[in-house]
Amino acid sequence: MKTEIKWDLLDYLEAKGMALWGRNYRFHESDFTILEKLICYFQKDEVKANLLQIDLNKGILLSGISGCGKSHLMRLFQSLMPVEKSFHIRSCSEITLEYAEEGHAVILRYGKQAKSIQNQVISFKTYCLDDFGMETDFPHFGIKCEVMKEILNGRYDLFTKNRVKTHLITTLNSEDIETRYGAIIRSRMKEMFNHWVMDGEDRRGCVTLKSPTII
Repeated sequence: MKTEIKWDLLDYLEAKGMALWGRNYRFHESDFTILEKLICYFQKDEVKANLLQIDLNKGILLSGISGCGKSHLMRLFQSLMPVEKSFHIRSCSEITLEYAEEGHAVILRYGKQAKSIQNQVISFKTYCLDDFGMETDFPHFGIKCEVMKEILNGRYDLFTKNRVKTHLITTLNSEDIETRYGAIIRSRMKEMFNHWVMDGEDRRGCVTLKSPTII
């Protein structure tokens, strides 16, 4: 399907990116397919979502090689959303370090007890977990745990019971995910996410993306 994005909207998004990361920030032609999906998703455009086969009730799993701009795009759209409707971005490596210091409370904090209170109203937090698969599992007082696997299990419960979304950013393909986290996690991720592969090169180098297998 041909990518159709209004140029004034692209100009606005690119200008916002420059404000966040400097004058050299630019979209690449390879970004346009993902940009079209992200715009549709965050605008909750049901008509276009149907055409693009996007499930607006699921989260986003954005995969691609390191340096192709995945995290920047998610942070860009996060910056445009009202605070009360936005999502929180956390590095998986930071979360596993928190586990090493605090233990099981961290799994609950980002998993099935990820709550916030605004105007005395309790709601569940939407998280975007960055660099999924690059984390190291550090022990907490000698107790080692597959932290992100447990957090995803908790967020799966939130998704099935409360329709709470999760977003993931990763360099892993589906086989890598199954090898590291198991077949159950891979199966649950199919249910939880729209999986989009970001094509392009490592913009910090010259490595060309070999598209990962879709979940």
